[in-house]
Amino acid sequence: MKHRLQNKIAGSKFTLPLTSIIVSAAWLVAWQASASDLLLPFVLLGISAYMMVFLNNHHVLMRTYSRMASCSLLVLSTLVICFQQEWQNGITTISTLACYLFLFEAYQNREGMGLIFGGYAAIGTLSMIHPQVVFYVPLLWVLTQSRLMALSLRNFFASLFGLIMPYWLLLGWVAFQGDWEVIEIQTKRLATFIQSFSLEWWTPESLIPVSFIALLYLTGSLHYMRASHYDNIKTRMIYKFFIIMGGFTLLFMLLQPQHTPWLSMMLIVNTAPLIAHFFAYTYTRFTNIMFVVIVALAAAITAYSIWNIS
Repeated sequence: MKHRLQNKIAGSKFTLPLTSIIVSAAWLVAWQASASDLLLPFVLLGISAYMMVFLNNHHVLMRTYSRMASCSLLVLSTLVICFQQEWQNGITTISTLACYLFLFEAYQNREGMGLIFGGYAAIGTLSMIHPQVVFYVPLLWVLTQSRLMALSLRNFFASLFGLIMPYWLLLGWVAFQGDWEVIEIQTKRLATFIQSFSLEWWTPESLIPVSFIALLYLTGSLHYMRASHYDNIKTRMIYKFFIIMGGFTLLFMLLQPQHTPWLSMMLIVNTAPLIAHFFAYTYTRFTNIMFVVIVALAAAITAYSIWNIS
């Protein structure tokens, strides 16, 4: 097969360093233009990119050398820099990646209580910031069984202990401080719903980048469903995990759009490997043109997002 521009960039060892420099420059411009301190969100993004490198290497998400998953994560996260002004959204990315690192390691391991505990503890910790993330838990149980084949009775209880562990710590702190209002606030946040598909929460500065990321998710998902037979069984299960989690995130976003800022981070984590696979393993002239167009649109949307936070 002829290696085109997209394949050369996807397989180059210089792609991640150059992407990091360009993204860092964009964040510096945004920091200068914004009244918010973006240092902590930027550091969290750097940690997330490193975690994606580790996830890619350890679980062989790409069957040839490529750092496109981390590059995609950096670029897509910068598209929604308007959401990154809140450091809690950066924690969403890290917690989701931490969950995946633990759960994927438990593949076909019905005795991996420690790994299951760690994966669900990451979600439990994230629920302290965004309580609505608990709505992912039933889906995670289904995927742990259907895609990772790792859900046994012991692992199920390990997942429960992982989920409630952060709340045990919270209860200890609340009892020590005597401030029980924290529990009431968490409960009220979990039970807060708005009308589904409400347009009042969508503004151009959020709708444009999120719609672009959703299109990339759909592109990567459709590509992988056609090309999955080239990968081994474990890799296929992991990518199907990404596809299902990404689809649920989009549905969640439509049903409760007020959570779009942190949900977009979860969508990015699931989209980055999918679109990276598309860039690395498609070879046609049409997809090469698509790659150039996508890069140009990403640059334009990033500039638009930076301009809107100034």
